[in-house]
Amino acid sequence: MGALIEINTDGLAKLAEIVGDWTGLNARGRERMADAEAYAEVRKVDTQNAIALARLEGEEQVARYIYARESRKMNNVRQIVDQAKTQFSEGEQVSSEPVNQDWQNRFFSIVEDVSDKEMQKLWAQILAGEIKRPKSYSMRTLDTLRNMTKEDAELFVVSTSYLVHNECICTEKEFGISLIDALKLTDMGVLSNEALTLTFTIPAHSYNHNSINQTTMITFYNDSDSIIKCTVDIKILTTTGKELLKLIPCQQNDIFINSLADFCKSKGCSKVTKNEIINWESDTYQFKRQNETEI
Repeated sequence: MGALIEINTDGLAKLAEIVGDWTGLNARGRERMADAEAYAEVRKVDTQNAIALARLEGEEQVARYIYARESRKMNNVRQIVDQAKTQFSEGEQVSSEPVNQDWQNRFFSIVEDVSDKEMQKLWAQILAGEIKRPKSYSMRTLDTLRNMTKEDAELFVVSTSYLVHNECICTEKEFGISLIDALKLTDMGVLSNEALTLTFTIPAHSYNHNSINQTTMITFYNDSDSIIKCTVDIKILTTTGKELLKLIPCQQNDIFINSLADFCKSKGCSKVTKNEIINWESDTYQFKRQNETEI
């Protein structure tokens, strides 16, 4: 059986340690699990014992069921761990803080039953992210993702293309996500139930910078003598929604951005421009002024 984990970075070593903890191999005296044989052998022995017992009792169908079930679970975990390996770069340093044992137990108990390839990618990102920075993903987030279908996940990805201020989803009737989709996201636990508004305030003869997401900033200009206020309907991502947002590349929705710009121009803005954000840290960002594009 080929290697599941080759220890060549600190991140991979920590991943190996976690899988070893979960299988119980570290507690049995092995300081670090480095390959698939460790995980596979533990599950193989347990499965063989269960199958042998079923056959002794004349339950051949039960034995076959156990074999099929355990093979599927083992393969699911191996696929996710294998993909998690790709999330670490050569020589990457990760946090020395250990990953919570209860978190590990919850994670692996869930991913044993995750067979969809796209969902496996998300779970692999979560595992790698938690190894790099423990407490990045709560157990509530694990349970939320566990209950998501592939279609639910796809809807969440689409909804993130309607971001404003990097944590609000625009629900404006004319150009935001639909009420039905907002309700679905609320039921999933990724979007708050409370309907709110966000107001862009642009002083007279001035402008107002606003981040849409971590890659795009828009600026509203006001050439008039009066303050302009543009108010749109929003809902805020829950803590779980914000954690899952970290798994998704920024979704650029030019139709939404153009509609938001048109809306604000209808309220009196003289022009609206778009810039690329080149560095994002928390709520502080830098952008390319020379690449400003009028919308």
